[in-house]
Amino acid sequence: MHPNDIEILRRATREAATFLARFIPSRVDEHKRRAFVVCFEQLLTSRFEHHWYPDHPSRGQAYRCIRLNPSNNKEPLIETAVIVAGLTYNDIQLPLELTVWIDPDNVTYRFGEDDGSHCTLISFDRQLAANKTMAPAPLRPYSNKQKPRMHAVDCREGHKFCFITQHGIGVVPSSILLPPQLIFHRIFPVFLLPS
Repeated sequence: MHPNDIEILRRATREAATFLARFIPSRVDEHKRRAFVVCFEQLLTSRFEHHWYPDHPSRGQAYRCIRLNPSNNKEPLIETAVIVAGLTYNDIQLPLELTVWIDPDNVTYRFGEDDGSHCTLISFDRQLAANKTMAPAPLRPYSNKQKPRMHAVDCREGHKFCFITQHGIGVVPSSILLPPQLIFHRIFPVFLLPS
């Protein structure tokens, strides 16, 4: 994937995550709200990375759709981000019916079903040309193909590592250094969240 496409993917997922975070009531701790945004953005980026087609933006659109309705009351990616952020699914007061499309040319949403209002959060068509010289940034979360380093994980001050394994979600505070075998064993995405 071209570095510009990666950056647009990240910007699109950040926009979608920030939009959904608006449904978290103001009484919820700001740190938890930011943790939700970071985690959900990284989950979306990881999920969509191999389903991102800038030359054919509508291709894979159903896969990149976040849909909430009475028959699909809990979206798994939202639920994961909520748990990692230390919230409950009920803390986010999501509308009963909401669809968010995260595409290479824009991020749009609709309240309600077929006759609902359809709005654009952000459009990338003009920004594509302007971003031709953007430098690539390192991808997060780590892909399953990356080999772990053979030294202790660098836990920076004020951060915690969050990870998802086949057994559930784990959080490692920055004060603990664990060998990479423990952290990288059977891990799907790994997240570095601000405190």
